[in-house]
Amino acid sequence: MRTLVLTMAFVAVLLPLEAAQFAFELPSFKDKLIKLALDQISSPGSFEITVASIEEGDNRITSLVNLTISDGEGVWLTLERLSFSWQPNRLLSGELAIDRLEVIGLAVSRPPSEDAEPPELKPQEPWSKGLFDWPRAPISLSIEGIRFERATIAEGVLPQAIQFDADGRAFDKGDLQELTLSLRRTDAVKGQILALMRRDFAADTLKLEFTAGEAAGGMVAAAAGISADAPVRLELKADGPPEDWRLTFDTAVEQVFQAGGQATLAYAEQLSISADFTVTPGPDLGAEMRAVLGDQTRLRAQIIEQAD
Repeated sequence: MRTLVLTMAFVAVLLPLEAAQFAFELPSFKDKLIKLALDQISSPGSFEITVASIEEGDNRITSLVNLTISDGEGVWLTLERLSFSWQPNRLLSGELAIDRLEVIGLAVSRPPSEDAEPPELKPQEPWSKGLFDWPRAPISLSIEGIRFERATIAEGVLPQAIQFDADGRAFDKGDLQELTLSLRRTDAVKGQILALMRRDFAADTLKLEFTAGEAAGGMVAAAAGISADAPVRLELKADGPPEDWRLTFDTAVEQVFQAGGQATLAYAEQLSISADFTVTPGPDLGAEMRAVLGDQTRLRAQIIEQAD
């Protein structure tokens, strides 16, 4: 999702500059605007964005063709086409309103280098690299429709290489930042993932909802390190501040086991986890584990990160 957030931030910088084209339509002027936008969000040798060409279609749909992002180790993200339509009049009220954002042919071949620096979208609010601290748009942003088509993400970026299409929406206004996404795998493993993330910066809370269902050999099983020979289902809901982030979960590997329960995490400074859940074995679970778990087992665990 960080890739999506950075893509939206790129559009957020570009579109206000494109607004000037209503008064100036000369190609040379347009090229200068695009160059200015790229200069604002690129860091040569660290987080460098290049675009082969800019196309203006019907209904003022703008497309960036053959976009790449590179760092000191080379190109790590390519994009065949990034297209968007928007409402320039909303800029008068300080909001970038995008009706449709289409990302075609995204390919992420590896994670960015550890030395790569993301664009400084808000220098007065330095971006933390915490798990849930993502960069924010430089102005209020709303995207009513997001579509990914023919996206590919390599293993190493995610626990498993996947190909997918996806739809969603996003906004970043005032104290709220939200992203919803419905992802459908288009590779050999059938599966669907639904995700919601909502940050409330005033209350310092994070809401997360995640539902996944995949056939045997899916990404959820790979991430959890569990059997890849059976379909997997996972439902997770969480909400709260960093000091008291509470979640419930329910997961199952068909015919192997079902587990569900609740946990409380604190991740503001020292990491601590308290969990209370039950495990119900299935007929395909190994005989030794079935003997240990019985018909159903309740487990409680507490993990506290040491200061050193």
